[in-house]
Amino acid sequence: MTFILLFVVIILLSVVLTIGRGATAHAGGLCLETYNSQQPELAELGESHHSHESHNNMLWKDCGSSGEEAQAKGCVFDVILVAWLQPECFDSELHEAYLSDHDYPFWLDRSLQTPTDLAEVRLGKHTTVYSSSEFHLAHCAYFLEQSVRGFRRGGMVDNVTLDNEHTEHCARSLRDQWLPGIGFSPLHMDYHSCGMPRGFVESEA
Repeated sequence: MTFILLFVVIILLSVVLTIGRGATAHAGGLCLETYNSQQPELAELGESHHSHESHNNMLWKDCGSSGEEAQAKGCVFDVILVAWLQPECFDSELHEAYLSDHDYPFWLDRSLQTPTDLAEVRLGKHTTVYSSSEFHLAHCAYFLEQSVRGFRRGGMVDNVTLDNEHTEHCARSLRDQWLPGIGFSPLHMDYHSCGMPRGFVESEA
């Protein structure tokens, strides 16, 4: 059943890739890397920086570039996306379902000597925390699922949802079920924009 759902999600995400040509530009980027306990090097899993394309759609609302600015703009921190989001783009139901599904470990340091808990990570005050490779796959599954749910509820999505490279990376990761040994991923905080893609605006005009 899981594989069928994944297949359907990936097919639906082809729509996201098409509409994603009008994604917003935004500083920063989520970087997921794997730390293999057998090899003390960081091997890159995802893209270090999202390559957003510029647009002139004024319907987008951003979350700034700091936790303080994000909170002032009314944004909430999404643990699974590792990003601050406008409430219109935050899927609270799906977010809590993913967090309750598995007890992911978190650390504050690269050497994994300083553990922390979910309550601390929820605050969104650490620019980088570390978790397991399983979290990376959960991040990708969540990213794809919340993208489709976002379009279904009216087209309000965050800018990284429309990022082609990140979408393709997550689709490949889930398709190949890539878990490189026992690894750990640093999760770098991001600040997303929220809006309605031009394709939806034009179709409703």
